[in-house]
Amino acid sequence: MSEVNARSESAAPIARVAVCALTFKRPHGLARLLNGFSRLSTPNIEPIIVIVDNDPARSGEAQVTEWARSAAWPTRYACQPQRGIAHARNMALETALTALADARNGAARDEWIAFIDDDEAPHADWLEQLWAAARRFRADVVTGPVEAAFEEPAPKWVLHGRFFERQRYASGAARPYAFTNNVLMRAAIPAGGLRFDSRFVLNVGEDRHFFEIAARDGARIVWCDEAVVTEWNPPARVNPTWLIERMRRVGRSTSLVELALREGLGTRARLWRNGLAWWAIGMAQAVPAIWSGMVGRVRAARSRAYGRGLIEGLMGRIS
Repeated sequence: MSEVNARSESAAPIARVAVCALTFKRPHGLARLLNGFSRLSTPNIEPIIVIVDNDPARSGEAQVTEWARSAAWPTRYACQPQRGIAHARNMALETALTALADARNGAARDEWIAFIDDDEAPHADWLEQLWAAARRFRADVVTGPVEAAFEEPAPKWVLHGRFFERQRYASGAARPYAFTNNVLMRAAIPAGGLRFDSRFVLNVGEDRHFFEIAARDGARIVWCDEAVVTEWNPPARVNPTWLIERMRRVGRSTSLVELALREGLGTRARLWRNGLAWWAIGMAQAVPAIWSGMVGRVRAARSRAYGRGLIEGLMGRIS
């Protein structure tokens, strides 16, 4: 772990936020993210940037170091050679907590940790909006929308099917969990010992599991619809195969999270019912999809894939 630059203390901001991102052999995405950090407007916040490289070869180090030389914010680079998102996220938490502790200089600061992905870029007011919502709604965790963009023009069927759009909520709406693609949490949550579960290293779901535990332990999670990040999707994602496999992975992770948090015969029976129901829905959708074009066919296949994933997760299959 290394601190590659530092900023002198200026007019006292109210909060200090360690902004964490993981990266793995994605130089173009990392460059876009770092440029987004450069455009952040944070009049009330003192950010500390934390980049964790999950590549044992440290392929992102030179890029982060070069950016940090002229960055406005203190920046720390760390490498987690052990592959797996949960391991890298835990390294980010450890690095963030250390950075926040090192930055204390006697002046009181409200300490927070944020996460964003390396295929995303924040809007200029993203961090301020998250923090303002935390204050306004007295929240311990704030999450917000991820808007899709495409590195190359997307086919019309992708746009018509709205496959990359995510549900949004009114600001202040309570949420049962959050994801690390756009989130701010009190540093006290991981400082109390909560970490991402290593059972999820081979599958998505470690972030939902983490924040469901935080909520169970009393953390208030709310939505902030003004705190927007943009996710940039490469051509490799913009096809039926990726979209269908993504829903299968979501189904698996849903079952794994449910079993980790609520193991029991009732949970297993519910997951079986849901898996079979989604498979049946997909089969029913397949008939009219013959005439409805690519959108209908992909929707039907995604329903079946989600049902299959639920059952695979229930049976313990994680990859």
